[in-house]
Amino acid sequence: MGSTWVDVRRSGEEALNAISAIQGESKEILDASLEKTRRVLNAEGEKPL
Repeated sequence: MGSTWVDVRRSGEEALNAISAIQGESKEILDASLEKTRRVLNAEGEKPL
């Protein structure tokens, strides 16, 4: 196969970094969506979340 444990570990770290980046972007999208929902509800006179 030719892969060493160092290669496997590096690949794993890169995968975890990619997952972390995706999770961070997802959180930003969710936060923005929640903020937009709050603004719409406030504009309609609903109780703020």
